[in-house]
Amino acid sequence: MSENQPYLDLLALRYIPGIGPVLAKTLVAYIGETGKIFSTKKTHLQKIPGIGEKTIENLLRHATEVMNKAEVQWKDMEKKNIRVVHYLEEKYPKRLKQCTDGPLLLFYKGKTDFNHPRTLAVVGTRRMTDYGRKMIHKLVEDLQVSDIQFISGLAFGVDACVHQECVKKNIQNLAVLGHGLHSLYPPEHRKLAEKIQENGAILSEYTTDDDFNKENFPERNRVIAGMADATIVIETGLKGGSIITAHLAAGYHRDIMALPGRAGDPLSEGCNALIKENLAAMIENAEDVKKLMGWQNESPSKARVIQRQLFVELEPEEKTIMQVLYQRETLSIDDLSSASQLSIGETAVNVLQLELKGLVTQLPGSIVKLS
Repeated sequence: MSENQPYLDLLALRYIPGIGPVLAKTLVAYIGETGKIFSTKKTHLQKIPGIGEKTIENLLRHATEVMNKAEVQWKDMEKKNIRVVHYLEEKYPKRLKQCTDGPLLLFYKGKTDFNHPRTLAVVGTRRMTDYGRKMIHKLVEDLQVSDIQFISGLAFGVDACVHQECVKKNIQNLAVLGHGLHSLYPPEHRKLAEKIQENGAILSEYTTDDDFNKENFPERNRVIAGMADATIVIETGLKGGSIITAHLAAGYHRDIMALPGRAGDPLSEGCNALIKENLAAMIENAEDVKKLMGWQNESPSKARVIQRQLFVELEPEEKTIMQVLYQRETLSIDDLSSASQLSIGETAVNVLQLELKGLVTQLPGSIVKLS
């Protein structure tokens, strides 16, 4: 099997009607490897949860057709210097891997680490005010020393402002697009996209033959939310992409923060509502962000050195839990219990001890994360 085969298999799977990321991952998990997906017998496929007869029929009938399509797409991406990573690879964003609906494949241009120790998504309105612009400038400037990778969507307004500030300060940043990388929307941001790639990347889950569709952009927002430790909403109305992203982040058990604004201001209504509903923590400056995330003291590298020094002093069960968290960083108590093969009670007791030692933090909703 060639080294490109898993990419081709997953690309082909994208073209089968009725198969999205969740069902595709279920198929791979039950079948065992991507290379056997299109040769698996119907009787075996029928035993896989969530797959209906129509989808099975599509999978078996169109196997050759979609594989040919995948090979054409692969050659086109190579021609356009588009790189790809699939969800089974180590370099795939580990935070996004925790999201069941995360993309099978991510296509990107640039040079970046998709698993940066600290990541923040910053989103907001396309009709940003001077207040929003000043706050973004100040936040990015003051958070620069904390070695944070910023993520946004390259849209007009808040998104573009975040990317511009990062480019000016040579801060690694990612722009998640809602279309294939053969084009750029909005076209006015083409030069900015090129600058981002010098110390970051533009990325997408869409291929070069996917139709440009406005419905892609709400889907794109789940990638922004899923790749970040936390999402900050700068300015927004009561509806729109930023509110969608905030709710997606909440569904992924990620932190949400919002910049408050004047009562009655249409561009502050969304942020104020998120705060009032206790969905987002109110922030006014970078110190608020660092305090909420536990990033106020050490740089990520220094924190990991301290953790490694303390690691040798841990009890066996504590070490087991830490080993799991080093792989995943953030987990629910239930998932942590399952992964560490400890009972819920044992897990809870050892998590408490690790929290007292400053190695983990317990978040609302029984979520545990590395400090």
